[in-house]
Amino acid sequence: MTCWFCGAKMIWGGDHSFEDYGIEGDGIVANLSCSKCGATAEFYTKMEDDDMAKVIVDFYKDKSKKWRFRFIASNGRILASSEAYSSKAKAMQGQKAITEASQFIVKVDG
Repeated sequence: MTCWFCGAKMIWGGDHSFEDYGIEGDGIVANLSCSKCGATAEFYTKMEDDDMAKVIVDFYKDKSKKWRFRFIASNGRILASSEAYSSKAKAMQGQKAITEASQFIVKVDG
């Protein structure tokens, strides 16, 4: 996988259980980092519970007026949040790269 910021190779940093992240149920969270620019990404295995299987992507501006996105489970729990982006278009590109590489069932909202 390549970094959506600079195109360099993403390096696997390890896997963690859902329990490590305070998420109920069985699953794995894999984390990766860019070998060049240091960007990070986390990938969650598909949730087995029907209530957690559908994930919404929420795009929003943070306090510094930068664009971010977060993956929100149908029960309202935030599963992951992004780094800051200079534009909504760039945030959407980052979200698309993560969604395509993951097992999320995603509904884009925003």
